[in-house]
Amino acid sequence: LPILDSETLPIFRFRLKPAVGAPPSAMKDISAYRIVAQQAYNESIVLWDSEKMVVKDGMPDSIPWKGDKLKVGTIVQWRAHVWDKKGFGPSISDYSKFGVG
Repeated sequence: LPILDSETLPIFRFRLKPAVGAPPSAMKDISAYRIVAQQAYNESIVLWDSEKMVVKDGMPDSIPWKGDKLKVGTIVQWRAHVWDKKGFGPSISDYSKFGVG
């Protein structure tokens, strides 16, 4: 489990997998994304939700945390929701986790 220093704000990065038969370049052509971060083991506690963010120039390299400061001992689980250029989706990733120390 990666541990993030409590004074450092998270930066989210994720890779997209193209659909079967689609070229890898297809994943650059997204129209929107959403990051949802929750307290691990208690999904009812949403720590940050970026809401649906429309993009014009493809997938951003990174997405900075815009939520409240995280407390030491918190384990965060997050996932990305992605819409393609035609607006279809969202495709939703598996959860990733990190701790705050």
